[in-house]
Amino acid sequence: MREVSFANIQRHLNERGVELRRTYPDIYTRLRAYVEKDEPFLPVTIYPRNNLTGKIFTCIIMPESSESPPSPLSGQGLNGSGTNRIIDISTPPNINATPNMNSS
Repeated sequence: MREVSFANIQRHLNERGVELRRTYPDIYTRLRAYVEKDEPFLPVTIYPRNNLTGKIFTCIIMPESSESPPSPLSGQGLNGSGTNRIIDISTPPNINATPNMNSS
C-alpha cells in the first residue's frame, strides 16, 4: 500500500506539472524512506505552483493517517478562490476526468 500511495502522490503532483523529486527533494527522500525502510512520515503541507495554470495550491501529504482528511474551511481556497479539493491518494488520478474545482 505504501508504494501505491507514493506513486499516486507523484502522479497527482505530476498531473499539475510538479515533480516532487526535483521541487521538494527533502520530502521525496522522506517518502522514499517511508516506503523502503518503513520509517514514519508525519503529514506535511506544501504550496507548489501548478505549472499548467500558474496558480499556487495547497497540498497536504499524509500517506497513512487514522485521522480524517482536513475539511476546507468556509469553502475557500487560496486567495478566497473557492477551489478546494480533497484527493484520495489510494487511487490513481483519472487522467480523462475534468477536475471539479468547486467540490470539497
